[in-house]
Amino acid sequence: MELAGQAVAHATAAAHPDRRTRVVVLAGPGNNGGDGLVAARHLALLGYPAVSVVAPVRRRGAPFDGLYTQLQAELLVQVRRRQLGGGGEGADRPPPPSVVVVDVPSGWDVDAGEPSPTSPSQPPPPPSASRAAATGVSGSAGADAADPAAPVAPAVANNPSGRDVLVSLSAPKRGTRAWRGAHYMGGRFVPRRLADALGIVLVPYEGDALVQRVQGGGGDNA
Repeated sequence: MELAGQAVAHATAAAHPDRRTRVVVLAGPGNNGGDGLVAARHLALLGYPAVSVVAPVRRRGAPFDGLYTQLQAELLVQVRRRQLGGGGEGADRPPPPSVVVVDVPSGWDVDAGEPSPTSPSQPPPPPSASRAAATGVSGSAGADAADPAAPVAPAVANNPSGRDVLVSLSAPKRGTRAWRGAHYMGGRFVPRRLADALGIVLVPYEGDALVQRVQGGGGDNA
């Protein structure tokens, strides 16, 4: 997890070298959430002065499970809305955030990929906030909030800003074949013998690099 989180941090730094960039890490309770917590620490060590972490501590049982799910869903809805409609004209409108996602964007299926848009009659399923790290978010999270009942899937959109980044750890996941943003490989810690036994094709890293930009999904991410 330490190595994976370090890879995420270095990929984020490669994609956003301006150390004045504000970073917000959304970390859930899963393994990728742990990667996000490690990444936040490494980003601070790399010189990013404003690194914030949103990682609510879960308490099991009612009513906390439902409350935490709702809070996570509202947070990801705001990220998606800022992705799709944030920014605009005027100095009081911050630009849409560039989102760095780890392994699989939140709300996507690991094998099938990006879900179809949610219809008003079919509310979205509760997402996991463990895989997304949003950079460049500023202002109040609720300042431009729309009707929370609007049919907006609480997931990460597919690179609407043209600046979004996917970090695949060890190997790309099937569900990201259609990813259109920049794509980095990280997690350079799988032994060759194990990769061969599992049928994993390892990316050839350059020199002693911890991350490697690659062609991703079904699009050109060069």
